[in-house]
Amino acid sequence: MLKETKYYTPSIEELYVGLECFYNGKPHKIIDYNNLSKDSLKHITLKYFNQEDIESEGFTFKKRQALNPVLYFEKERFLLIFNSRTSTTELYHKEHFFSVLFRGTVKNKSEFKKLLKQLNIN
Repeated sequence: MLKETKYYTPSIEELYVGLECFYNGKPHKIIDYNNLSKDSLKHITLKYFNQEDIESEGFTFKKRQALNPVLYFEKERFLLIFNSRTSTTELYHKEHFFSVLFRGTVKNKSEFKKLLKQLNIN
């Protein structure tokens, strides 16, 4: 793996019902927003987005440029380019002249899953 797994404490705005996170270091899923407080936020961490997260959503690793943090993945009609140093992610539709579907930063796996759902990529 290119980038060691790192975690961060999210802001309150990043939390939502259904978010997969870690609470006191253990896997957790937020099921009720009413139980969240600023005090509980101190115990919640999220894993930064990485290659493992991309592959867990059905994308297949294709190549990496030598001495470069840029990774290429494919899934059906889609090409995903991921910079493992900056978490910059680009998603293209291969059958439509490589039209850009998304270009930006994905911070964690839950954000990525929401993005795929919004783009109707199963």
